[in-house]
Amino acid sequence: MNRILAAGLASAALIALAGCNRGGSGSAPTGQVIAKVGGQEITQRELSAELNGFSSQDEATTKKAQEAALQAIVNRKLLANAAKEAGIEKSADFQLMQHRADELMLAQAYEQQIASKLPKPTQQEVQQYIAQHPNTFAERKIFVVDQIKIPRNTDRKILDRLKPLHSNDEVEQALLSAGVDYARQPATLDARTAPPALTDQIVRIGSTEPFVLPSGDAITINQVKETRTVPFTGAPATELAQKALMSERVSKAIKARMDELKKAAGGVQYQAGYAPPKDSAATTNAAKP
Repeated sequence: MNRILAAGLASAALIALAGCNRGGSGSAPTGQVIAKVGGQEITQRELSAELNGFSSQDEATTKKAQEAALQAIVNRKLLANAAKEAGIEKSADFQLMQHRADELMLAQAYEQQIASKLPKPTQQEVQQYIAQHPNTFAERKIFVVDQIKIPRNTDRKILDRLKPLHSNDEVEQALLSAGVDYARQPATLDARTAPPALTDQIVRIGSTEPFVLPSGDAITINQVKETRTVPFTGAPATELAQKALMSERVSKAIKARMDELKKAAGGVQYQAGYAPPKDSAATTNAAKP
């Protein structure tokens, strides 16, 4: 909803302009047509797509979301029309952006189609999943960590210097020597919001070694200072297990389909220096940031 509201309030000037055009020429919108921008109609279907499945039991909240979403559509059409008049759609940069957007939407729609055909996890599978991952459920772990955050684009040579280090104190000294901007502070990692395999790996590492995790545009180097056990059970745990199982099932199905598509295409050829590493699996070991 925040994204919708932000988009709807992105330009006060455009909103004012849209409001002034409500009484424009032509017949008033009726039926499935809920607004007009010049000669362009905005339909109920467009509004539903803009809301992207948002719903609320509170009527006032729903109304505000609809208003913001509609203004976002109005603003977008005004800007798009201005861009066309300025000839932007003919530029090479725009053509590339449009091509990328088309491919992205098609790929996402195809992934959704694959996911829609997969069976939902059974109750037995869900309970088995919960039993197999006690660190996430029955013995759910919450880690209090000493965390050092550095930019994701930190020089690889500097990251290599961290490989033999065995504590965050040593990591901090290495970063200071290299002049790397960093932030160090306590943090909490909850097993409920992490993949079970990652949680199990952190449990095995314990407090003996730092471990590395990506975090947006940063890299975090964490060392466990305290581990708490707070059971996670009941309906919320069952719901989380269902989602996790379905997510794993979707990922496996998409990967299998990708392998088939690559094979059918005759493989993928890369120019020297652009091929992905042979082992691109993520690691949480601080020895390999």
